[in-house]
Amino acid sequence: MAPMLLPLLLAASAAHASSPRKRSTTDPTQLSGKTFDFVVVGGGTAGLALAGRLAEWTNITVAVIEAGGDGTDVRDQITVPGMSYLNGLTKTAYDWAYSTTPQPNAGGNPLSWPRGKVLGGSSAINGGFWCRGSQPEYDAWNTLQNGATGAEDWGWTRMQASIKKAETFTPMNDADAARFSVQHESDAHGTDGASFSSFQFVAGCRNVVRRNEYNLLG
Repeated sequence: MAPMLLPLLLAASAAHASSPRKRSTTDPTQLSGKTFDFVVVGGGTAGLALAGRLAEWTNITVAVIEAGGDGTDVRDQITVPGMSYLNGLTKTAYDWAYSTTPQPNAGGNPLSWPRGKVLGGSSAINGGFWCRGSQPEYDAWNTLQNGATGAEDWGWTRMQASIKKAETFTPMNDADAARFSVQHESDAHGTDGASFSSFQFVAGCRNVVRRNEYNLLG
């Protein structure tokens, strides 16, 4: 598969800052001789989030270079919840298919470590799950920095605000919520972010709902 080069060409006026122009190409010569204010290497979850935030500035150009494809030919397996979970892209050309070193607690066997090789990165092959860490995990990041300047930015309070900013959450309808005993805390979720999340239900897979309930509850 040819490397995917995705230059995000941003509008040069404030009027277009919230809706940057963008185009993609798999032809490296399309970037020959061009200069950009920022070049982001890797169009995965973090790379695209960074490029998107940079795109909020005016008079700025950004290029994102991704080794995998753009996923157009497998769009349903990325965006349709049931397909992404039951017919996902792990162990395909869209997966770097890494393995861990032999693990003593797994009988000395290496374990599969899927990582996305496609625009969107591992978020494109993870079954459509929206996962956040627990409060102790984020607070541990703060503690590990031993009071360094900016350490509080990595604690739960600040990270929770950033997570909510990134999310648009749609709650499960009342009938299904009652059927599966699903609860959620509205205050823990965002309402106008770029990432859309909800509870996922696949017929015959009750555990899918429960796993998403666990991951989505604040």
